[in-house]
Amino acid sequence: MKRFRLGVAQWDSSASSPLDENVARMEQAFVRAGDAGVELLLFPEVFLSGYPDDPEAARRRAVPLDDPAVRRAVSLTRRFGTAACFGMFEREGQDIYNAAVLADRGELVGVQRKMHIPAREQGFFTPGDAFRVFALPFVTVGIGICFDNEISETHTILALLGAELILMPAAWSERWERLDYIEPCRTDDAVLRERQRWAAMMFGARCRDTGTYSALANRCGLLDAGPWRFPGKSMIVAPTGRVLAEAAAWEEDLICADLDAGVLARYRSMPCYTLRERRPGVYTPLVDAKLKDRWPRKIQPGPADMEPS
Repeated sequence: MKRFRLGVAQWDSSASSPLDENVARMEQAFVRAGDAGVELLLFPEVFLSGYPDDPEAARRRAVPLDDPAVRRAVSLTRRFGTAACFGMFEREGQDIYNAAVLADRGELVGVQRKMHIPAREQGFFTPGDAFRVFALPFVTVGIGICFDNEISETHTILALLGAELILMPAAWSERWERLDYIEPCRTDDAVLRERQRWAAMMFGARCRDTGTYSALANRCGLLDAGPWRFPGKSMIVAPTGRVLAEAAAWEEDLICADLDAGVLARYRSMPCYTLRERRPGVYTPLVDAKLKDRWPRKIQPGPADMEPS
C-alpha cells in the first residue's frame, strides 16, 4: 500500500430515470472529487441502477457489464485519471446480481457480487460465488456490499486474501437502523445517534479485528416511490477503529481521508495482531452447515425483514 486520498460520494441516484442520468450524477461527484485530489472514489450500493422499491423493477433495470451505460461510467475514471467503485444490478444470462464494479483509469479492474442476500432480496438476486481482492497501483481492495458487512466473516476473509482497504457500498435505511421491533427509537435525532453508535461499533471492530481500512458509502435521500429514507452518515475508518471522516446526515456529501501506509504497517506488526494469532484448526464450527439450522427464519417477519440492505 502507498499513501493515497480516498473519497466517498454520499450521493443519491434515480431508480426510474435512464441509467445515463445516473452516470451524469456520477460525473458531478467526479468533478468534486477531482478538485479534492481524490485517487479512489466510492459510490453507494447499486448507484448506477438506483434502488427501486420493487425487486421486480430492480430486475428490469439490470444490465450486463458491457452495457453502454456501464462503459460510460467506467470511462469517467479515464477522463478524471482516478479509480472508482460503483454498484449496479448486473445481468448475466438468467441471473441478476447485486454487484460492485471497480474501475481504474478507464479499465474494468474487477467485479464483486453480493455474497449474502438479505430476506427482502432473496428469490430475486443470485448470490456471488466467491470473495475476491483487486490490486490497484496504490492499494489492494476488497469489497463487501451492504448486508455482506453485517457478516463478520466477510472482512476476515477479505483481509486474509490480502485486502488493505475494504469498500462498503450500502443502502441502509433509517428503519433498518431504527429497529423499532427491538428497541424504540422514534425521532430523527435518535435514529442518527443509534446509527452512529451501531456503525462506529461494528466497523471499528471490523477494522481492528482485521487490520484494514474501511470506507462506507451509504445512500441518502428518499427511496423512489417508496416509504424509506436513507440517512447517509457515510464514514472512513482506520485500522485502529478511529473514524477518519464522517458525512452529513440526510443530504449529499463528499468526504475524504488520506490513508497512511505507515499506520497500516505498524498496526499489522503489533505482537498481538489478530490475524497472525488465528488458529484455523479450531474454527471448524464456522463451516459446519448443520449449525446454521439453529437459527430458523421467523414465521412472522418483523419490519426489518422487509427493509433494503
